[in-house]
Amino acid sequence: MRCIGPNKNIEKINEESSLLYSTDYIKTVEVEHAMPKMIDMLKPNLKNIISVINQYKLHAKFCVVVDLPEKPIIYFSSDVIKAMAQLSAKIEFDMYIG
Repeated sequence: MRCIGPNKNIEKINEESSLLYSTDYIKTVEVEHAMPKMIDMLKPNLKNIISVINQYKLHAKFCVVVDLPEKPIIYFSSDVIKAMAQLSAKIEFDMYIG
């Protein structure tokens, strides 16, 4: 909820918002090497995040940005897939190759 208008007196429900977790740049051609670091960042709050997602019918998304001069190797371990499944998360790739 946020207040808008000239006098900030009109309440409007935000249709989208986000909570962002981000890793530093990880130099690797294997995408899998970055994912455990991301999952480790979520682990302390994973149960709460899942609860809020379910309670408010929210969506989770992992966005993997690949910026390499060569083709990446893309795969996920079963632990990463399990964590993504718990969150019902989408996976998005932004690829900048060459």
